[in-house]
Amino acid sequence: ENCEEMASFFLESLDPIINEVIHDMEGLSRHPYGCRVVQRMVEHCIEPQKSSILDSIIIHHNSLVDDQYGNYVVQRSLSYGREQDREAIFETVSGGDNVVRLSMRKQASNVVEMMIKHGNECQRQQLVQEMLNDTCVDQRGTTQSAII
Repeated sequence: ENCEEMASFFLESLDPIINEVIHDMEGLSRHPYGCRVVQRMVEHCIEPQKSSILDSIIIHHNSLVDDQYGNYVVQRSLSYGREQDREAIFETVSGGDNVVRLSMRKQASNVVEMMIKHGNECQRQQLVQEMLNDTCVDQRGTTQSAII
């Protein structure tokens, strides 16, 4: 019981730090060191702190997908997050020409790759199908399959 009390005290003492991170989630996620702090919190925090962190990431995930450092936070959310987090990110990655467009960008392509790796079967199939069905224009102006 004494160990449980100490663990509970320690976890509750993290609340002010977690609240500060949540308050500036977008800024920290875009920072070279801040993104590492957020990633470790996603990996190691327990409920309900982890849910609060993930909720805050999902609020900002659209702007983080293609960010130099923010994409790592989104990737970590795909790996350690809840199904609802993966679904929200999937909605951003899929649809229209998003998959191919994001796949051609250095940072965002990592998020697409992680979505294929950690998405459910239906999500993976839809992403691959969107890639196969999309077209792009090459340097000569010729339209061809985006997969080539």
